[in-house]
Amino acid sequence: MFNASSIDEARRVKEAIVTEYEDVAEKAVEILETGFEESMTARCLPEHLHVKLRTTNLLERLNRELKRRSDVIQVFPNPESILRLMGAVTIEISNSYATGNRLYAEKTFDKLCADTFPKLRSIALEQLALIKAA
Repeated sequence: MFNASSIDEARRVKEAIVTEYEDVAEKAVEILETGFEESMTARCLPEHLHVKLRTTNLLERLNRELKRRSDVIQVFPNPESILRLMGAVTIEISNSYATGNRLYAEKTFDKLCADTFPKLRSIALEQLALIKAA
């Protein structure tokens, strides 16, 4: 589903999965049907962002860096000290993405703000209305 070229193709793949597994894994199929549209929201974004946003690679990389930095110190005197270190590392990584990574360049971000964010907002409002109605 997540590798589908369009949202319609992803829906067809989902229906095939539901048909194949509804007798064997009822709960899993129910969860798939409940969360499918929310999980496909990223399909509204430009094509070059799909792979980056559907994977957890960035989070895994951040977690590895946080672990690497905390392993150097090993023993922290109090919880606040580890929060300061982890906050500083996270800000440093965020700044490097904001300035050095073309994926998150200002031009790309401006295009997202103008084109994509209004679509995402309307999807979110539709989903909120459905949740309230349920």
